[in-house]
This record gives sequence, structure tokens and C-alpha cells, in this order.
Amino acid sequence: MNRKEKFDKIIPSNEAIQSNILEITEFDIDQIHIDGWKSIKIESKNKCNLPDGRYLQVSCKLQTYLNYDLIGQGSIPFTAQQASWFKYINENIIQTMCISMNNITTFNQKTDRDSPNDNSVMLGSLFILEPLCLDLHNGTINHLNLTLLIKPEIKNIIKVLKKIWDHDYSGLKLWSIVDMSLSKQVPFISQSITFWKLHDFTVNWDKIIDWTKLFKNIKFFRENFLGDLTYEGIEMVDTVDGFHIQLIIKQILNYEWLKFLQKKFPWLNISFRTESIYIPPLAWDVRLPDCYNNFTIELTNITSYSDNYNISKDVLTTKMNIDMIGRLPNFLLKEPCDEINFITPLTKFLNHLFNDTESIEFQVNGKVKDNINNDDKLSDSLVPNDVLEDIFNEVSYIEIKQNITYNVSESLKDLIIDDMQLFWQNGKLSIIGTVIGFIDFSFYHTNLERFQVNRIKGNLELYHNEKHFISLPMGQWIPAISQIIHENNDDTDNNMHSVNKNSTILKVQFDVNDNDMEVLDKYELSKCFNEILFKGETNIKFDSILDIETESLLGEIVLMGLVTNGNTLIFNQTRSLKSVTITNTNGNNFYARHKRSIQLFGISSTLMIVYNTNQTAHDSAQYLIFSTKRITIVGQATLRCFYNYKKVLSQTFKDSELRNIELEGCHKRCALITLHALQANGGIFIKLGQHIGAMTYLLPRQWTETMIPLQDQCPESSFTSIEDMFVEDMGVRMEDLFECVDPNPIGVASLAQVYTGKLKETGDKVAIKCQHPSLKEYIPVDVWLTKTVFWLLDKVFPEYPLTWLGDELQSSIYNELDFCKEAQNAKNTAAYFKNFEKLTALRIPKVIKADKRILIMEYVEGKRLDDLDYIDKNKISRSEVSSCLSHIFNNMIFTPNVGLHCDPHGGNLAIRALPNKSATGHNFEIILFDHGLYRFPDTETRRQYAKFWLALLDKDKEEMKKYARQFAHITDEEFPLFAAAISGRSIEFALNYDISKRRSNEEISQMTKGLLEGSLLTDLMGILSHIPRIVLLILKTNDLTRHLDECLQNPLGPERTFLIMTQYCAKTVFDEEIEILNKEYIKEKKSKWSVSWIWQYIKYWVSYQKRVNQLVLYDTVIWYQNHVNRIFKWFTF
Repeated sequence: MNRKEKFDKIIPSNEAIQSNILEITEFDIDQIHIDGWKSIKIESKNKCNLPDGRYLQVSCKLQTYLNYDLIGQGSIPFTAQQASWFKYINENIIQTMCISMNNITTFNQKTDRDSPNDNSVMLGSLFILEPLCLDLHNGTINHLNLTLLIKPEIKNIIKVLKKIWDHDYSGLKLWSIVDMSLSKQVPFISQSITFWKLHDFTVNWDKIIDWTKLFKNIKFFRENFLGDLTYEGIEMVDTVDGFHIQLIIKQILNYEWLKFLQKKFPWLNISFRTESIYIPPLAWDVRLPDCYNNFTIELTNITSYSDNYNISKDVLTTKMNIDMIGRLPNFLLKEPCDEINFITPLTKFLNHLFNDTESIEFQVNGKVKDNINNDDKLSDSLVPNDVLEDIFNEVSYIEIKQNITYNVSESLKDLIIDDMQLFWQNGKLSIIGTVIGFIDFSFYHTNLERFQVNRIKGNLELYHNEKHFISLPMGQWIPAISQIIHENNDDTDNNMHSVNKNSTILKVQFDVNDNDMEVLDKYELSKCFNEILFKGETNIKFDSILDIETESLLGEIVLMGLVTNGNTLIFNQTRSLKSVTITNTNGNNFYARHKRSIQLFGISSTLMIVYNTNQTAHDSAQYLIFSTKRITIVGQATLRCFYNYKKVLSQTFKDSELRNIELEGCHKRCALITLHALQANGGIFIKLGQHIGAMTYLLPRQWTETMIPLQDQCPESSFTSIEDMFVEDMGVRMEDLFECVDPNPIGVASLAQVYTGKLKETGDKVAIKCQHPSLKEYIPVDVWLTKTVFWLLDKVFPEYPLTWLGDELQSSIYNELDFCKEAQNAKNTAAYFKNFEKLTALRIPKVIKADKRILIMEYVEGKRLDDLDYIDKNKISRSEVSSCLSHIFNNMIFTPNVGLHCDPHGGNLAIRALPNKSATGHNFEIILFDHGLYRFPDTETRRQYAKFWLALLDKDKEEMKKYARQFAHITDEEFPLFAAAISGRSIEFALNYDISKRRSNEEISQMTKGLLEGSLLTDLMGILSHIPRIVLLILKTNDLTRHLDECLQNPLGPERTFLIMTQYCAKTVFDEEIEILNKEYIKEKKSKWSVSWIWQYIKYWVSYQKRVNQLVLYDTVIWYQNHVNRIFKWFTF
């Protein structure tokens, strides 16, 4: 054995020493204290030569000693001689030693044991400022006070924590490199001598850490650190296009987790000076759960940010600011989670918010609002700004689950039932009344009307003498109206944007009119009626659970399950006189003293008896009651609209933008008021609303868009009333004609509703169109009401004449109510268009049987024309559908003696996919319903209208003026605006540009601005008030078909539609020219086939063909482009 081998046998290698040194070192931690964050800069570097950056400073007190009995248990064992030598050197020669921890750097995913490489990511570095001086004798305890500086790499640490959270331990390979040196203080020398350096000493943490146990500790910390989240001091104000909300948020910090840690690790002491902790302002993005509880709904229109956070004792407090601009996402508002109960993602979220037993769940993604680091506050920072920003960037969205409850029921300050009446009708108990609720909006500081309640449904329970005797289920949505009012409150504190010092109250009102109530206690009901009869009144208590549909700039929001209660008095109002209780106290003088009361009692009793025993008197009284109710609804809506418009139009605004904002809000409020009144009364009022919704060229979009629900969401008549009407009109019962009838209508319109059934005679499925039975009684009253409203409008706002609309409604409604006329129109139209099936793809359901109020037709099923998903799914060409529509209605308008369907709104047209291209050449049919409103313009009007359109397309202003004057009685001053209205374009575009091009957003904005700011609306209404009614109906048809075409989003734009119309206009003009030519030659007794006649004919024919061939040329160009594109794609493929 040579000298080197002997030496290696006694003295261990460096690797063996490194392997065993951790094994023999024992330590106990007395205390760890987090001091805060420090900033290290170049000019302030100390002897440790630390790199620039932000460090977390930690103070540590610990005890450590060496246990030589554990020598040899490292990964590289010592021999007995080596262990003895190692102990001897330490205890007898070195004795004391100082360890300088120059750097401890931790990595993840090490693949090369010796050094980090590209696959390793650094998690952080640890520096110990002072050397650790130790006594190396076996078992001698060393007391150490250390200051540690930790420089974390937050992005990489977050990735590791994610893996731990996901239980992905296989991807964790944590290890550290230790750079340390050993030195000894030599007596009589002022400095220590370094005798050993350990470079790249590796510690493998995977062998030390129990990941499963660590995960449980982290989970416990996460679940127990944060307590309840509460809010207070909520305030809301209006902004230009939304709302600003400010509230105080308090997060309870649960120190149970700290007790848990201290119990497990008694040496751990985590403390801050809470009165000066600095947390920067943060901005938050929010996601809400969808129907399947996946957080997919991003609130892009909501901006939220918090001010500085304050920590006091165990509460984290901040002021949260939220800006809400525009509508909430449609997916949040309208995605059906439960179609039966009208549950949407927002409804689910609000239900959890209003329920104190359920938690709300959402995700947030934070970022530092102003990422400016303040070194002066760094020591007080819980986390520095840049470190916090790195955390947010890596964590992305964090799921929050908190039991935050807003007791919305407490916001209902009062609920009363006004004018409540109980009475018997058709052998059933009925109830009518007006429910008025007052909701506390004291947090909302406003002078505007930006929040409305549209509809309400729910359940109402009535109590008499504390006994529940009647239940009133309001299963269907009931129209409601609302109004912002203010209560004086001198004690109101100044808020952030103080508008006024009045408490804001939302007044909500809706009518109860239900025949389907449930009587639970007949005895108590009798007692209730007795009190009404003999006392004149009775006290009723009620409980209610209500669902409320609201409308604001954010969109339509449904609040569900609002619980409230109250009291109401029911008077003896059926007889219009209160009953009087008579008590005999003074003998013979009683009658003299109570003569008037006795007479009133006798009259009221007589009226009651007549009402309940005479059917004619009963029906007359009922007619009077309900007519009065209809008049009241219209009257209230009219007055409220007048008041709102007068209020806004009479105000002075500092700029036009603010005026437009207020006017738009007024339009929306009044449109909603009108919508609710129209829905409440039904019948021709629905028809009126449909017409308003189609007047996009005349009325603001707030009016036309609000009326959209009336196209296919009309009040429904009961099936029982339909059966009674069927027997009354047809003389037979439904079951006599049909094998079966589905009692649920497939469609409900303004004047009728449609059922499906199967004929007994043939077994064919048919559609049964039945007029609403109530129309027979109320049409005269409704027509008078409509004309009265427009007459009042003319008096209050003479600059907006709309009496023509009432006149037109009166002249057309009685024709629409005669289904025999409708059946004849359907037959005539079907027969005429039989020869145009290839051009129109038109299908008119076959008429089987017709009566004045009942129409039986073949059943043809289809989808709405604006159902683009259905059209695309069945590979139906939108441009083909648009062309067919153009052929249908231009043929009706311009062809002499052909009836014009004047009500082609979305509810009266459908499209039906065919399995293969039929004989018509199309893979679809366009179904046209409701042929009640037809007009037959005279031939001269059609011809002048055709010439006007040709002049408009040619941009020939003089010709346009000429024909506008002839067929519409338009003056030269009125002509520009009339041209814009009839074409649906801006004035400048209608007169100077190609109107067959698609409207741009800029043009639409210009038209809207003109209606809002200038006198265009006034001038346009003046024009429409004096043009012939037949022209009005042509304009109405023109507008409705244009709207249908826009809904189709035709990829070719409106150009081809205008070219089709040009064909019909040119044909009409050509036929007139030939007719005049023939008349001239007949009058002058010339030969029809003379050279001059032939020359004139050819001249007219060539002019006509120029127009016709424009479409041929256009189709050729489109065909060529499509085929070239296909060939190009084929070659490039």
C-alpha cells in the first residue's frame, strides 16, 4: 500500500464530508420573524456583495450542535478510521469554526447533478449576512441569531406551487446548490483564516420533503386563512353610459391557521406592524360561472379596482370602485340554464347572492393598478408591487367562494294593494287590483330614470283573521311600470358624487287580474264577503314571493324570490257604494236620523241583487268595469309619456350630448310604459305596437327595438273561451270536426291565435286560427281610445301629428277581423303566384273552411326568416331567400289588380327547408301567413310609384319631385326628406349616391343624429300626416320587407334586391307606354302594326330591356366571380 492509499484510508474525501456533514448537524429553531422587504442597490451593497433586487428579510433564532454518533449515515459512508479522524480533528484541533453561507440557490427539474442547465429553473436564493460561528465539540449547543435575505423568483415559485396543488409531484425535482466556506479565528490575528470552501454542494429536497403532507398543510392554509367577506357603504351614481359603484369591502383574516402553524412549529413567529402595512391599489378582472359552473363568462364591460388596503387587527379593508359601461354579456343575461323557470347564469348567481345559506362563486384576475414601487414603504409592504405583479401574471384567475349575502327583501320598504276587488265571474272567484311596491334605492344617487321594472310574476297568499284562505299563482309574466322617486333626507351624508340629498326610492306598480286563484278556506272566504257586504270593507294580510324583470343600461336582469308581506283593505266597490251598518238606538227617531243611510243601503242592496241575478245587468257591469280599466291603462300611460317628454324637452342642457343622452333615456322609458300598456290591453293595441316597431325610418330605435317582443309575444286567450266561441260561431263543438286539438297554441298574434288539430274527415293535420273572443266586445272602445290618444298627442305636441296612424288603424282593423275576407285574399294570392313559383318559392297554406272569426287551413310548419342558424344549417342561400322576398312583394306592389299584403312582419312569414330542390328550383319554401290586411292600389298610383323609384335609382331629382308630387302629394320642400324616408337612407345618400349599396355605420349614425338633434322627426311626421293612406300602406310594406331583408344579412347586400325591383318598375312603365301607344293609334285610327308604331314599340322595348338586363349582367358577373374563385382554389390546392 503506497502513501496515497494510506492517506485516503484515514482522511475522507471532500464528497464524503459533504455527504455526512448534514447528517451529524442537529438544530432546534427557537423563533422565526419576518421583518419585511428590503431593496438592495449597487451604491448600498455590503460585504456580501449581494446582487440588485428586492429581498425578504427574515430573522431567525436557533440552537445547533454536532452529533458525531451519526457519522457514516450519509450517501458516501465513512470508514471507522475516517470517522475517528474526522471527530478528532474537529474537537481537538479546529475546536471552533465559522461558516459563511455565501449563497444557497434552489432549482427545479435538475437533469445534470453537477450544475444547472437549460432544463433547470431557479426558484430563489438565500443569503445569510453574518457568519455562523460554532463550537465543534460533540453535543455542545450553539445559540445563533441569524439574518436571512431571500430573493425569490416568483414566476417559477408559482409554477411549483401549481404542481403541488395539482398533486403533480412527478414534475417536481427540487434541489439546491450551497456555496459556503469554513474559517477559523486565529488567536493574535485580527482576521479569520479560511481553510475549506464548499462549492456547488448539492441538497436534494425530494428526499427530505413529504409532498402529500405539504399539500395538506397548504390546503388547510388556503381554506382557513380567509374568513367571511363583507361589504358596507355601497353607493352608486350615473355615468355617461353606465354606472359607477363604490363600496367598502372587509375581509376577515382568520388566525386559526396561524395557531395551527404555531402548534406544529412553536418556533414560528410571523408578525407585521399591521398599522403600517402597505398593499398597493389593485385592478380586477372578473369571470362568472355559466350554466354548467364553468367560469367562461368574462365581464368585459366592468372595470373594478381597489384603493390601498388597510390591515387592522384581523380585518383587511379596502374601498372598491366599479365602473359598469354598456350591456352585460348576452351569454350571462339570456343563456337558458332552465327554460321552464327562466334561469340564466346571472339569475343563478343572484339567487346565491340573495340566499344566506349559499355561497357565491366567481374568479378574479388581479393586477397592480399603478405599478410604481415605493422603496420608502418597501419594509411595510406585504408584497412589493413588482413581485405582486409577477404573482398575478402566473396565477391567472383565482376562484373565490364566499358566503356574501344581500338581503334584497329588506330593500322592499312597503308593498300595498290598491283598489283590490274580489268578485264572482262565470262561476269562478276572480280578483283584480293594483300592487304598488316601494324599493329602497338609497345607495343610488340619481336624477335620471335609468332603471325600470318591466315584468313581474310569482305567488300571492291572502290571509283573513290570520287564516290563509286564498292563493293567487301568477305563473305568467305580468307587465309592470316603475318610477324613480325621492324622499327628503336631511341627514344624508355627503357622498363621493353627491347628486342630491334625497333618498332614492323605486316605485313599482303592476295590475293583478287573475281568474285562476285557489280557494283554500271557503268558510273564511264567506266571512270575508260578509264583512265586505255589511261593513263595507275588510282587512286582508298578504305574503308574496315575486320574480322581477328589470331593464337598465346593463340589459335585462331577473331578480328572483323576493319575499315581502303587507296589509290591504278591500272595499265594497262592486256596487260602487259602501254598505252602512244600522243600529237601532233611539226608537222611532232612528229612521229620521238615518234616512239617507237607509236609502243608500237599499239602493246598494238592490244593485247587488240585480248584479248577481240578472245576466244582462251582470254583463253590462262587467263590460263597464273592464272598459274603464282599459281606458285607465291607456290614460295613465299617455299622461306618463306626456309628462316625461315635456320634462325633458322643456329642460335646458349645457351641451347637445347631454341632451341626447337624456332624450334617449326618455324614449326608452316612454317606450316601456307604452309596451306595458299595449301588452295589458292586447288586441289592436298589439297591432299598433307592431306597426310602431316597423317604423324604423320615423321613430327612434329605443321605440322600435322595445316593440320587438310584440311581433311574437302577444297575450293568450284561454282555450275554454276559444271553445265557447267555436260553438257560438260554427254551431258545432271542436270535437265534432276534429279528432283532436292541441289546447296549447303554436302561435299567438295580436288579433288571433293558432292551434293545431286533426280533421276527422280526412285525418289531415290543420291549423285552426281563432280570433281572440274579447275583441268582439272591446274593438269599438279600443279604436276610440287609439284615435283619442293620437288626437291628444296632436294637441299637446302639434309638431308631431300622428292622427293619420289612428285613422289608418280604424279603416283597416275591421277588414282584418273578418276571416272570410282573409280566406278569399289567401285563395286569390295563391292562385296568382302559382305561375311565379320559380321566382318566389312562395307557399300559401290552403284554406279548408272559413268563418268570420275562425279560419281552418292546412298546417305548414316553418321557421322565422330571421332564424339564420336554421337557414345556414339547411344550406339555404340567404341571397336566394332575399331575391324571392323581393320578387313576392315587388310583384304585389307594381302589378295592376294584384292584392298587396300590407302586414309582412317577421311573425307572418316563415321559411321551410325542403329535402331536395323542388320543381321550383329552390331547396326551401317561403310561407306567407295572415292575409287579413290587403290593399289594392289603383293602377295609376302603382305606375307613378314605379317611375319615382326609377328616377330615384337614376338620381334624377327633377323626375323624382315630379312623381312624388303626383302619387304622394309631396311638395318640393318636403321632397328630400320624403326621398330619405321611402328609401330608408340619409337625405344626402338618397339624393346623391347609389342607394342600392349597403348602409354604413356612419350613415346610420348620421340618420340617428338627425332625428335626435334636428327637426327631421317633426318634418317627417308632418309629411306622413297628409299623404294618401294607400301610399302609407305601401310605405309600411316597403319598410317591413326592407327590415326582413336586413335581418337576413344578405352577403350580396341590397344591390340585387334593388335590381329586382327595377325589373318590376320597368315592366310597369313599359306596359303603360304600350297602353298609351295603342290608345293613341286607336284614337287616330292608325294601323297598330305600322312602321311608326313598330319603331315606337322597339324604342320602349329597348329601354325596358336595358333595365331588365342590368340584373342579368349582375348575375353573370357574380357567376363568373364564383367560378373563377373555385378554379383558383382548385389549382392552388
